[in-house]
Amino acid sequence: MLFRSAYLDLYNKYKFQLGTQWLSFTEKDGLYTFADGTTFDIYTQNLVFPPNDSSELVQVRLLSIPEDYEGNASDEIMLHISMVDAEPFYDADYSIEFNDVFLPDSYAYQGSIFNASDSVFLKKLFTEYEKSKLPIKLSLEGKGIGMLLDSIVVRDPLQSELPSYPGADSDEINTARMSSAFKSLRQSRVQLKLNRSIQIHIESTTDPVKSNLTSSSFSVDSYLNSNKISKNELLSLLRTRTIMLQLKRELVSYSAKYLPQPLAKKFIDELELISNKAKYQVGDTFLKAPKIKD
Repeated sequence: MLFRSAYLDLYNKYKFQLGTQWLSFTEKDGLYTFADGTTFDIYTQNLVFPPNDSSELVQVRLLSIPEDYEGNASDEIMLHISMVDAEPFYDADYSIEFNDVFLPDSYAYQGSIFNASDSVFLKKLFTEYEKSKLPIKLSLEGKGIGMLLDSIVVRDPLQSELPSYPGADSDEINTARMSSAFKSLRQSRVQLKLNRSIQIHIESTTDPVKSNLTSSSFSVDSYLNSNKISKNELLSLLRTRTIMLQLKRELVSYSAKYLPQPLAKKFIDELELISNKAKYQVGDTFLKAPKIKD
C-alpha cells in the first residue's frame, strides 16, 4: 500500500507541474497554433501571444525530468528568454506607410505601391512562391479612428469623434487639419511577410473628426445600419479595400515578369480568389466590403 501511495504521489507531483488543462493546437510545417491564437515556431523558437490591450501574467516553468522517472537526479538545464512587446508584423519582409494620401471623406487612390527600389523584395517573393508554392493569406483591417500609442498608430478603442477641426475660420480649420496631431492619424499601411505563406496585411485609420462619407456606388446608410459601424470605420475599410485592389493589380503585373506563365496564372487565380472572399476586420467584427463597381 505504501508502494502504491509513493507512485501516486509521484504521479500527482508530475501532474501538478505539467498542468492538466492543455490548450488544443494544430501544427503545420513546424508552426504550432493554439486555440487562443498563441503560436510557437519550432524553427525560430518564437512563442508569440496574440495582441492584447491589457497586461497579462505569464508563468514559465522549467522542468528537468530524470532519465529514470523515479530518480531524484537529473541533468542541469537552462532556459534563455527574451521578452519583446512588438506590434503585429514587426518582422515583415516588406512594409510601407501611406500618410494622408486620400482626399477628405474619399477612398480614391491613384498612386502605386511598389517602386523601382522594391525589385529585390519582389524577386524574393516570387522566387519563394516558385520554389515552395506558398499559399497566400490576406489580413485586412479598417481600424476606424486612430490614436498614437508609443509612436505607433493604433485603433482608438473608444472611437471618440470630434464634430469638426478646431478653428474660428477656414484658414485655422485647414491649419488644424494639416497639423501632425490629425494628419499622422490618416494612415494606411501595407505589410508582406514570407513565412510558410505569403502573408499580406493592410490596414487604414482616420483622424477623429466625424466623417461626411457619401457614395453613388452603394447605400452608405444601409451598410452602416446593417453592420453597426460608424462612417469613419467604413471610410477606413474602403481605403484598405482601395489599397488592396491596387496591390493586387501590381502583384498580377509583376507575376508575369518573375514567374513562368503557368505558375503566374496559378498565382493570379489564387490572389483573385482570396481577395474576392476577403473579410475586413473592424473592431472585433469581420465584414464583407460593400459591393462597389470599380
